[in-house]
Amino acid sequence: MWTPLTLEHLAAYLPAAQQALLETLQTTDPTVPQTLMNDVTAHIRGEIEHSGKYLLTVDAALLPPQLLRAAALLVVEALQARIPQLELGDAQKSAIAAAYALLPRVAEGDIHLTPPSDAQTGFTGPRTRVLTRRAQPLTADRLRGF
Repeated sequence: MWTPLTLEHLAAYLPAAQQALLETLQTTDPTVPQTLMNDVTAHIRGEIEHSGKYLLTVDAALLPPQLLRAAALLVVEALQARIPQLELGDAQKSAIAAAYALLPRVAEGDIHLTPPSDAQTGFTGPRTRVLTRRAQPLTADRLRGF
């Protein structure tokens, strides 16, 4: 089931000292964590849409369960700009690198994502790209006789 990214998801990847910093930010400026979660969600949904192989939910705040961990880790990384004391450990840095590595695989359609229960309707196939154009365009005169 697709789920919105929440502060609880972030807390799952933070040690206690970092959770306290997040709670402090949440009380002083509650819009910052939510804005970062919205931005990361939009970015990941863009990767999902780019693949042309997956359906998206109608609700733009929802992510598939397979990508919640990656989303939470990307938000944790983004929080460093707002919380300078938030120093990431080596394990967190490795997990964030793995989250970034997952995004191209999503864009290519290489991983399984749970289909949404309230999928958007409309075209969901791969996008058409024009790679080259004809050196000699087809015209009525050139087609005469076919």
